[in-house]
Amino acid sequence: MAAAKRSKKGSLLVAATNEKAVVATYETDDFVVQVLQNDFGETNGSSARFIFNSAAHLRTQHTDGSLFSLRLRNKSEADVGALIHFFVANNQAVSLQRASFGSVDWHGNVTDAGLIFLFSCTNEFALQQGWQSGEIRNFPQCYAPQLAERIRKTLVGQGFRVSKNQVNHHILVSEEPFYRILGNANRRRLRKCQRARFSFEQLHGCSAQQVYDFIAASRARQHYRMTLEWPQMERLMRDFPDQVLIFCVKDQENIACLTLAVRVNEGTLYNFCPADNLDYRTYSPSVMLTEGLYEFSQRSGIRVLDLGISVDAEGSLKPTLVRFKENLGGVVSEKWTFMRDY
Repeated sequence: MAAAKRSKKGSLLVAATNEKAVVATYETDDFVVQVLQNDFGETNGSSARFIFNSAAHLRTQHTDGSLFSLRLRNKSEADVGALIHFFVANNQAVSLQRASFGSVDWHGNVTDAGLIFLFSCTNEFALQQGWQSGEIRNFPQCYAPQLAERIRKTLVGQGFRVSKNQVNHHILVSEEPFYRILGNANRRRLRKCQRARFSFEQLHGCSAQQVYDFIAASRARQHYRMTLEWPQMERLMRDFPDQVLIFCVKDQENIACLTLAVRVNEGTLYNFCPADNLDYRTYSPSVMLTEGLYEFSQRSGIRVLDLGISVDAEGSLKPTLVRFKENLGGVVSEKWTFMRDY
């Protein structure tokens, strides 16, 4: 690694304040990386490309340990060019621990040299702090295919390994009607819901408790664990009314299926937490739900509808879910998680 200098280490700050402390600084002739500790203020990630890296969302993720933010700036530019956040507890660092992904958030053009320096500084800081391991959960490749591949190559070159390579599906939203991208089986399922006069709705002002209870009951019947605990779901729905959205398919007043979707950014909608009322399983109402999400995306200028990964209760690949998403018109991309032991 190129020669670097550290600032004097600041004192540990109380989490969830707007105070900030630069605890380390690394420099070359071209770049500077600053490491901030427990900076939950709006200046840290206020213009994040993805919601999970925003200061407001970082505050919902924090439970214990410290937040460290590494910010890369090209010396010829005034603004931060890229940054990565880690939550660290028990000397284990995760980017990010209570979100679908973390990894690099960037602004403008990030060069290969800049990425190499950012991750070199990550390794140097990890060793200085005595971290035992570092885990980086990258965004699905479909969000930024070229950058995802560059991040993979750079991390592998910096001693990280791919610890997970998960199958992710997405639908590219176009002017084409949804039924035209469906496989034959899902067209039949959609028609069955239409004949039964099911309806798609976006729920406004609904109870967070009602949403949580519906999802929890569905997942319990299928032996899936909850990916969100109640306090975080309640806070997300309260703090992000324009990005955390609730959609459902109804049979009159009965909810047949429901999802908590996240508008990750202006161009991407993530079908984050879908759940079925298993009494309606023979109808496969999730097909109608996906149609509604697709048409909402068309109206809202969203170009990527992220269907997420396809895993069973143990976290292993679930082939039946893969086939179902492909019959929805889903396109495969990869979602990598990287690990390094220190």
